[in-house]
Amino acid sequence: MINQKGFTLIEFLLIVVILGIIAVIAIPRLMMASIEAEATKGLREIARLEDVYQVKNGVFLACPAWPPLDSLWTPSEEFKKLGFTPGEKEKKFQYRVELTDYGYKAVARHNDNAFYITNKSDKIEQE
Repeated sequence: MINQKGFTLIEFLLIVVILGIIAVIAIPRLMMASIEAEATKGLREIARLEDVYQVKNGVFLACPAWPPLDSLWTPSEEFKKLGFTPGEKEKKFQYRVELTDYGYKAVARHNDNAFYITNKSDKIEQE
C-alpha cells in the first residue's frame, strides 16, 4: 500500500466553497466600512464648522443638498460660507445640513447609503 499525501479533489473543492462563502459575506461589509469611514470624515468636519459658525453668528447654517448627484464637487454658496471643502475621498458624497428643533442634522449620501450626525450626538448613524 502506497502512503499518499495531499488533498483529494473533494477536499479541495470544499475549501474553495468555504472561502467563497466567507468572501461573499466579508467583502460587502468591508466596502461599507470604507464608505462609512469616508463619510465620517466629511461629517465630522461639517459638524466642527457648524459649531464654529454658531458661536460666531448665534445660529446654525442650513445647506441644501450639494452637489447634485453624479456631478463634480464645487462648493455651494452655503458650504462656502460654512468653510467646508471636502478632501478627494469625501467628494463622492452629496452633503446637506438641515436645521432641526434642536440644532442641525448633517447628512452625507453616496448612492443608496446615507450617514448623518447631529449637534446633539457625536455618533455617526446610518439613515
